[in-house]
Amino acid sequence: MLRLNKKGITHVDWAISMGIFIIYVSFLIIFIMPSLLKTQFDPSTLFDSFEKNFLKPLEWTVVKIPLNIEKLKKYKPGGGLDMDVVLDFEFEESLKPDYKFTKIEPDNDGPNNGLMTVKNELGGGGQLIPTDNQPKFDFVNQDQDKIRFNCEELSCEDKLLKFTVASLERKNEPKYLIKCEPEDVDFCKASIGIEEEINGVKEKPFLSGANESASFKEYKDGAFSGYSILKTDYLKFSDNLNFDILYLEDTNNDGVMDGSKRSIFDQSGFTNPQQKPPTVPDNANVFIKEFKRFYVNEFGDLKPVVFYFETW
Repeated sequence: MLRLNKKGITHVDWAISMGIFIIYVSFLIIFIMPSLLKTQFDPSTLFDSFEKNFLKPLEWTVVKIPLNIEKLKKYKPGGGLDMDVVLDFEFEESLKPDYKFTKIEPDNDGPNNGLMTVKNELGGGGQLIPTDNQPKFDFVNQDQDKIRFNCEELSCEDKLLKFTVASLERKNEPKYLIKCEPEDVDFCKASIGIEEEINGVKEKPFLSGANESASFKEYKDGAFSGYSILKTDYLKFSDNLNFDILYLEDTNNDGVMDGSKRSIFDQSGFTNPQQKPPTVPDNANVFIKEFKRFYVNEFGDLKPVVFYFETW
């Protein structure tokens, strides 16, 4: 019987197996390992989390909306004395808890354009009492959700005003009502122009002094109480990752940064060590990214601010 020598075939099998193994290891090194390392160590995921979970919730929108008073003139009911026509500009009733008027900008005529703000009504005879307060244009009530105008002259036409609207709850888009009394387009007519949206970080999102207008703690419904809570509840960072958030702002409203970075955790209320970030180790690799934003106050004024997110 003829006996075949299979040693050559065994060498071929071994070579094929080794080739497959080398290809597998190469594929693992080239394609799989980089993605795993990126997930664990790439700081871009941390920067994205900071932008999404810290900066984004601090943003809000202040709206400037023009109101063109096309006609507002006195009338004579039954041929008698001149009577005021009243124009109301207000939010829809369901939205009044969510928004307020913060500023009224008159047109180039200034306060001498014939328009006058009405503050309230008297019981007897329903006579309307104009405000004597300055500025010329004022709000009807403390909620600042309604403006009422009449014309101190016989007729006020083509008067353009711009209202700044601030959001209190930020749940809905602002919607407005224009009401005339009496409802007669021959005596009262107005229209709304194109809105201008001003987006930015609410000033201030955190306390840096006793007289600041708001704090990040208040802005997050009281849930933010320092470093540990922000790290675990908002940024969702693991225990082996640490960070600090610094900011640089224009403190003099002159367009120039004051040159000194401050940490948001440098607040007098943060005295517990867990409320502050740990000290950066000497041998740590620190990754830093800059985020340029604008403060926007309730009047729509802009002021530059730069956030620095540092992680190690």
